[in-house]
Amino acid sequence: MKVSPNASLETLAPLGCGLQTGAGAVVNVLKVPQGSSIAIFGVGAVGFAALMAAKTAQAETIIAIDIHKSRLDLALELGATHTILSKDNNISEEIRRIVDGGVEFAIDCTGVPLVIETMIDALGSRGKGVTIGSPGQGQKVSINVFDHLVNGRSYVGTHQGDSNPAEVQFLIPPADYQFIPYLIREHEAGRFPFDEFVTHYNVEEINKACADVHSGAAIKAAILWK
Repeated sequence: MKVSPNASLETLAPLGCGLQTGAGAVVNVLKVPQGSSIAIFGVGAVGFAALMAAKTAQAETIIAIDIHKSRLDLALELGATHTILSKDNNISEEIRRIVDGGVEFAIDCTGVPLVIETMIDALGSRGKGVTIGSPGQGQKVSINVFDHLVNGRSYVGTHQGDSNPAEVQFLIPPADYQFIPYLIREHEAGRFPFDEFVTHYNVEEINKACADVHSGAAIKAAILWK
């Protein structure tokens, strides 16, 4: 897609996949309203995009859950109101301690079936959860059907955050709504500072980039083909 001739392509490149997916899950799928509560399971690049979108939507309670304390510290800087270090806590209980009855919205960015089950369990009455992370083919989760029924919960999936990135005009009204240009405008206005968690590597460093992402040292790696 076309961007301004003055735009930094190495800055904007991550918008094309994970970041529009995370932000799109909040804006297009869950349609998070002002004053609501949301829990985000896994704050890598996709989770951070969701978190910043939730802040822009003026959600009142934004809970970030992760296994890395350093990522939770950054989550607080980027808009989280609460954090939960997942390896040390009963997550559902912690969420209900923060939001009585459970959250209105939740996003799973991990793709781990057990985490997805926890996300669904953390939903309050008529809560809605969405899966972004991919567990791979054949993976399944268990749902307590009675709880799901009585509480009127919803659990859905999304691909690319139901986003219309540029030219094709059929997913999201109004007809001229384009999601990546929207994210670029949000970034320029300081409301979507995704460059805070992007690390650039030259192509010769691609193995280091993969290792850093695997270890958690890098949140979003971008390869420069120079």
